[in-house]
Amino acid sequence: MIVALTGILGAGAVQGDPPLRNMDAVLVTDFITAADGTLDSPDDLLMDRDPCDPERPDVLEPVTAPDGRPLTLGELSAVSGKASAKCDKQGTHVTLQLAGLIPNGVYTIWLLIFELPGFTPDFAHFIGEGSLGPGDGSRNSLVASAEGRAALSVRHPAGALSEFGEVTNCLFDEFEFHLVGAYHPDGLTYGPTPGPADAPNMFCYFVEHFAFVFQSDVPERMHKAERVSTSAPSAGLCGSGSDASCIGLPERSGCTVGRCGGVCKAGPQTTDCSCVIRKRSRFCL
Repeated sequence: MIVALTGILGAGAVQGDPPLRNMDAVLVTDFITAADGTLDSPDDLLMDRDPCDPERPDVLEPVTAPDGRPLTLGELSAVSGKASAKCDKQGTHVTLQLAGLIPNGVYTIWLLIFELPGFTPDFAHFIGEGSLGPGDGSRNSLVASAEGRAALSVRHPAGALSEFGEVTNCLFDEFEFHLVGAYHPDGLTYGPTPGPADAPNMFCYFVEHFAFVFQSDVPERMHKAERVSTSAPSAGLCGSGSDASCIGLPERSGCTVGRCGGVCKAGPQTTDCSCVIRKRSRFCL
């Protein structure tokens, strides 16, 4: 799950500071389209850009409400809300207050981590993703009321994220993190991943609806990044193309990955590099 966003808000924090708030939810429309291919009217019926059958990429599914009727861009655009985060000894306490959701809709909240300089269109600095809260996904779901309102309060602990990457007990130790709300038209949740991990394309089981973006103090995070870069190799980019190679991987600096565009990360101790198609890019494992 990768989200293209603009309008980053936030500031640095330490344990004991007041909660930091991002008052505005950002609408995410990068991964939906209209039946006619152009989102230009509130009345447009929504289609998920992720095909459920990878062998039939032109066959897209409509995005539906819990009662099965097609959703419109106007309904999706009604979302609003605020988020707050505060660090303590047990982790980062995150609260969400949301309105304008799909009435009676099932949602899950996902944590995305970016190193300095934060989100970029090539996702070069995307270093972690997982369920908000416990890694089993047991605390990251919510159901909107009939009026489209919902709230969530959860503490995110230190440790490995449910999909990849890891965090400390304070999310503000990261340069930038996103809280992303995924809407599930099927009314189901899937634990540590936003869709069924064994599906041909699990990403057709949800639609990113909104996000909150927090970014930490730039000078402090630059200093941290400089310390890290001098003490250990950092994950690098996989170039695109038919014979791209990973750059900067500690164990496998020369692995060939074929058409593997996106972010490289250290994976199993193997001598080769295989590509796994993820929602907005391909990652080397």
